[in-house]
Order: sequence, then structure tokens, then C-alpha cells
Amino acid sequence: NYISQKYVLKKGKFNYSGISWCHYGHKIDLYQFCQRILQLTAHPEINLIYTLIDSITLMPLEGSPLIDAGISIESIPQEIVGSAPDIGAYEYGAEKWEAGIEDWEPNFYPWDHINDIDKDGIIDEEDNCPLIENSDQNDKDEDGLGNKCDPDDDNDGILDEPDNCRLVANPDQLDTDGDGIGDLCDEDDDGDGVLDTEDNCPLITNADQLDTDEDGTGDICDTDDDGDGVDDSEDNCPLTANADQLDTDGDGTGDICDTDDDGDGVEDSEDNCPLTANPDQADWNNNGVGDVCGDPKPLFTEKVTFVENIYPNPTDVKLTVIVKPGLEIIDVYFLDFSGKTIKPKSVSRIQNNLDINASNLNEGIYILEIVSNKEVDKVKVVIERNK
Repeated sequence: NYISQKYVLKKGKFNYSGISWCHYGHKIDLYQFCQRILQLTAHPEINLIYTLIDSITLMPLEGSPLIDAGISIESIPQEIVGSAPDIGAYEYGAEKWEAGIEDWEPNFYPWDHINDIDKDGIIDEEDNCPLIENSDQNDKDEDGLGNKCDPDDDNDGILDEPDNCRLVANPDQLDTDGDGIGDLCDEDDDGDGVLDTEDNCPLITNADQLDTDEDGTGDICDTDDDGDGVDDSEDNCPLTANADQLDTDGDGTGDICDTDDDGDGVEDSEDNCPLTANPDQADWNNNGVGDVCGDPKPLFTEKVTFVENIYPNPTDVKLTVIVKPGLEIIDVYFLDFSGKTIKPKSVSRIQNNLDINASNLNEGIYILEIVSNKEVDKVKVVIERNK
């Protein structure tokens, strides 16, 4: 038997500290015990209720009201003398006993007892979660509360229960793919099946991982998909590099992406002159190269039958042609090297003379064709102008 805490018995009062008084395995409320002591010592006829066995042991005197004054608890083995436990450290009439067990040395004492309520090996005074076992003492937000006890493990102001990323602070709760796991905790933020560490566009779904210019940024995230230095928003061919932005027909689609570069209605794959509009696809010798692309119909050999003279030739502006008398002239025009027909600015006839104004022609070599009611004469004319 032992008293769990120290007590002091003084005249007229009993000072104590502690929780309980243990006697033969019976727990007696120490406060009730002390109150009972005060009640008994209040009577002057009672001089002593205990006899001093030795310097530290008290036992009730014969006839003491403390004898059998305790309360028996059925669930605790009865090792008492009399009908009930005495109030005190010893039973009246029993042999004096020594506290402890024979041949047993205690390895702790009440005053140095280590409290560990949750039995996790961490004493309660140092345990950041004393009522719940957490031997790892994990405290993610270092607020002094172990994660198992902390209602907000990451200390982001969002309670763990609704927090979509409980161990990483994310007060904005951003969850790009809406899968209930915050982006800061999610290994696949956009939910496209490609882990963020390998995803070339981690916040926008692109399972195909298309990366046209192979710059490591997926096209769906890349502002310059073809890597030609022109932003997609301004690029006339965003998926094929064309830094020059060449657009022959000015239709807003770069030639490198345009299937009809010259916009003549003929697909480039079939156009005999894909960069110069020629919807008629004229090809005088059927060699696959359109006449307007540098393969013009040749200037035929001059044919002169009714033209008697032409001067000056070369000329700068005016040209005079003398034809045979009585011949009806139906038409007069020039042909350039591309075979293009060009009407002179004016033609006048005085008897057998044709005065031709060629001021609208550029310098160069032309064939002058004069059509009569019988045939056509062809004469080479050179236009030269003084510099």
C-alpha cells in the first residue's frame, strides 16, 4: 500500500495534494478522506485517531471511528480486517506490512512516471498528437499539431475534409481537370492520360502530344506551332514554317499551304503556271508550261505582201506604214513576246498611208500585224525611246 502523493497532518487540519489513497487495492477518494479527518478532529474528545507505529506509519487506535469506515468495492479483492476497509494506510488489528513486493525492485516511481496516453512511444508532453498514435510525429505545416490531429494539415485555410490537396498548401483549390485532386497534388493536371512530367502541354488536354516544330511545347499550347518566328495568330501558314509569309494571290493563305497559289481556280498540282494566273492554261506547244510562264508563242517569220514600206523603224512613238493602193484595211495591232495583243493608241489613214501612234507601248520588239480584206501582213517593229 502507498499514498500516491505526499500528505501533511497538522493540528486542526489536514493538508494534502494528489488524487487518491490506495489501501489494499481499494481506491478511496482522498478529498473525502480528508474531509472525514477534519470532521473527526473537530471533536475535542478525540485527541488521536491514529497511533504512530514508527516515524512514517499510522494505524487507527482501538475504537477509532476510522475503523471499518471505508467503502468496499465488490470488484476489488477483499483483504481487510472487519466489515469494511479502515480509513488509513493500515487495517486496525492487522499485522504491520511493508510496501512493495518481496524481491522486486521497481523500475519507476510515481513521481517520475512517463505519461504516453496513445502509447506511440512519444511522451505526452512532447507528443504533437497525444491522444492519437502517431509515432512519426508528421506535421506537414509545422504548426505543432500532428497531421492526424490537425484539421488543416497544410495550413492553407481549407479544412482537410473539403481540401483537394490536403498536404500541400493551395488556397485557390485549382483543379484543372476537375477530378477532385488539386493541381499541386495531381500528377496529370489536364487529365489527358499523360503525366505532367512528360506532358508537353500539362494544363491543356492533348493526348496526341502533337508538337509540329518539336520545340517541346505541344501545338495546343504553342503560340508558334511551326517555329518560324511568326506567331500563329498572324501566321498565314501556322503549321508549316514560312518566315517569308509569301502569299502570291493575296488570299491570306501562304503559298506553302495554298493549293492554288495564283488564285486562278486551277489547283497547283494541275496548273501549268502555278504562280501566274492563267485560267485558260494556254500552252501553244503543249509542253506542260503555260505560255504566260516564259514559254510564249514565238514571233513568226515576218510576212510582207502588201506592205510596201514602214518607217521609222525603230521608232519611239509614231510609225508610218505604206500599203498597196486599193487595199481595205480591217485591223491593226501589235503582238509582244508573250503573244499578248496590244492595240495602238491610234491609227489614221490618208490614201495609202497608215499613221500609227504607238506611245502606249513599252520599249521592246513587237510584231505589227495588219489585217486586210485578203490577208495578214506581219512586220517586226522596234520601239526605242531616247533616255
